[in-house]
Amino acid sequence: MNAVETDYLGVVTDGRVTINSNTLDEISVATQGVTVSAIKSLAKELNWDANSLAASIGTTMRTLERYSKD
Repeated sequence: MNAVETDYLGVVTDGRVTINSNTLDEISVATQGVTVSAIKSLAKELNWDANSLAASIGTTMRTLERYSKD
């Protein structure tokens, strides 16, 4: 079986943090946060629809759309 391993941490942080990153990179992302586009990329990798994405992070589609425009 050929398993494709995806670095989901890298996806959700737009590559700023990966499984091989150092602690300072992780702290930087923790203080700055992640972008809506990165969150949407993660949802795409997981084959989630937008409503599932919003529910999983405790927000609404309307809030995601609002922050997508910024």
